[in-house]
Amino acid sequence: EIGVFSGGSLDLYKKFFGKKNVKILGIDLDKECLKFNDKITKIEIGDQENEIFLKKIKKKYSHFDLIVDDGGHTCEQQKKSFEILFPILSTGGIYIIEDTTQRFIAYINGFLNEFNEFKIENNQIKTSNVQKQIMKIEIIPYCVIVRKYLERDIPSKFSAPWIGNFWTKSAKKVYNKYNPNSNRFKKQ
Repeated sequence: EIGVFSGGSLDLYKKFFGKKNVKILGIDLDKECLKFNDKITKIEIGDQENEIFLKKIKKKYSHFDLIVDDGGHTCEQQKKSFEILFPILSTGGIYIIEDTTQRFIAYINGFLNEFNEFKIENNQIKTSNVQKQIMKIEIIPYCVIVRKYLERDIPSKFSAPWIGNFWTKSAKKVYNKYNPNSNRFKKQ
């Protein structure tokens, strides 16, 4: 968890996940948060916008199953943390960013654009890096939730079966406009 504050959410995680099933890392600027260190919880003191600090966290801890960013709440802090820590989120893991602003939503929209974009190469839809990693992005009021694919579900390519074989002239024209190198309608 980024943003330990008074430790209330640390107690919540322990109750929710069970003390035998969880190891928690808390990140905060305030050294007073060190008092929450125990057998289950490790506290690291640092700034979530500090790239050097985050890279040390990334190197020290190999992966996380859940990352909750409830830290400084600025777009810059949220972006920096997401860009550095998301790569070590486990497959199937969840990254939650709380108290998001329109600026952060605009940043996430860049991922949504790539998430929904497709490119056709050799008559197949090519999968982008975002599409290979991100299973879904949910935007709810003041919160963004990003879920990584489970390893077994990561798509290597996208495909959709063609149902029927009748294409109108206008449909062929539109398809050819956006796929100029396609051989789909050329006689063999």
